Amino acid sequence: MTLKQLFRISKIKISNIEYKQSLITFHASITSKKAKCPVCNRYSYSVHDRYTRTITDLPVFQYSTEIVLGVRKFKCQNAHCQRKVFTERHDDILPYARRTLRVDKLLSEIAIEMTSGAGSKLSDKLNVKVSRATITRLAYRLQPPKPGKLTVVGVDDWAFQKRRQLWYCFG
Repeated sequence: MTLKQLFRISKIKISNIEYKQSLITFHASITSKKAKCPVCNRYSYSVHDRYTRTITDLPVFQYSTEIVLGVRKFKCQNAHCQRKVFTERHDDILPYARRTLRVDKLLSEIAIEMTSGAGSKLSDKLNVKVSRATITRLAYRLQPPKPGKLTVVGVDDWAFQKRRQLWYCFG
């Protein structure tokens, strides 16, 4: 099995793979010929500019992984659209983010299950280095679960002192 087979993000073409001490760098680009404008949802083939984004992905064989993604900017062909130039987007890479969607899901699970300090240490051991503040930000971003229908209600009894009931303390 090759690294290209392990790197399973659709619609991305890998042009080069670099190995450094504890880092694997994939040089890649998006394979589609057109892109959809995020405002008017019209497709465009007119390339305006190019630039690169560095994105963190899940580790491979205990090596940190980053993607240097060549991204294109397109001109919107709709004359009435507010956006004149837009950047192509990929489903597995969040806009404006420096990590893939699958890394974001992993970190969100860590954020829910652990404190920010412990989550940061665990992510460091998983070779996805993020700060405590990022773990906290991910936890706040998640939606709380919707409450379901109650089937059982428990009532707990307590006392100010041992072996004294609540009504006795106030009675």
